[in-house]
Amino acid sequence: YNKANAALFIMKDGNPVPNVPHFDLVNPDYSISEISGYVNVSSQTEPSKYYVNGVYIQDQISIGKFQALLGLRQEYYTDLTSYKKPTEKKVEQKALIPRIGLVYTPLDQVSLYGTYAEGYQPQGAAQIGDPARFGGPFEPLTSNMYELGAKTELFEKRLAANISFYQIEQNNILQNAGSEGNPELLDQIGQQTAKGIEVDINGAVLPNLSVSANFAISRAEITEDEDETKIGLLNPNAPKAQGSIWAKYTFLHPELKGLGIGAGVNYTGKRNTLNAALELPEYTVFTAALYYNIDKFKISGNLNNVFNKTHWVGGYDFNRLYPGAPRNFLIGIGYTF
Repeated sequence: YNKANAALFIMKDGNPVPNVPHFDLVNPDYSISEISGYVNVSSQTEPSKYYVNGVYIQDQISIGKFQALLGLRQEYYTDLTSYKKPTEKKVEQKALIPRIGLVYTPLDQVSLYGTYAEGYQPQGAAQIGDPARFGGPFEPLTSNMYELGAKTELFEKRLAANISFYQIEQNNILQNAGSEGNPELLDQIGQQTAKGIEVDINGAVLPNLSVSANFAISRAEITEDEDETKIGLLNPNAPKAQGSIWAKYTFLHPELKGLGIGAGVNYTGKRNTLNAALELPEYTVFTAALYYNIDKFKISGNLNNVFNKTHWVGGYDFNRLYPGAPRNFLIGIGYTF
């Protein structure tokens, strides 16, 4: 809602009201809505064109138990805003981006690795060409990443496990400014830093039992900004902890040949939003599945959100929250030629 364009909105008592009726999570109404009263508003974006060109060199080196990957890329970016109009503007940018990877294999089943990479992404033509609408001008997004980890294979290479420690720095990130007068207004954060640890396990514990699991603990926060009050704030929609596990079991008994079951759970921890007073709660969602294979046919049934847990997968403020799907099921039939 932009107060300057109030005539384009449905108003009541001086405030805009939803163009589409609310969906009541407690008493849902699945009838078809009457859309003749909807207000349709169009917005125009200036035509633009962009070019990306690059030169890349890479070398992979192996010496005994060590391997190294060295890469360097020179990229050139050209944006044309208001393309083929009298007000056309040309913006050129360039960046030299390195990439380094090291692997040490002390044992056949174990590998230790380290990675360093940088990133560069110019802001889009829309943000460059329309500062009155989006704010700006904005600096390009730059980033760097460090990662150290270990990988191993167990049970005769049927099960793979990985643990990694990482740090990611991103500079000049654009995010919604949360402006009531201009919902498209953007704000540029000086620097965001994310540090954490991830664990992944995938493979077959038994010939008829496969498992896929991952868990991550991280802290993503603002570490630099012109507004010192923002330093130390956690990134919106970035949980400190999240994880999932999925297991699939196939019956071996002759009378149950082709039948399999699966079960899983997903956990997401508490998250901040753009509104300091609003914290999204943690949630745990369960999933179940049933499979049956016969000849070349496969029949599957999935039950998602088994316990019909009300949860929020993301959001910006009290007016923009995104609920997760309620209990639902999916039936699939496949045929292999």
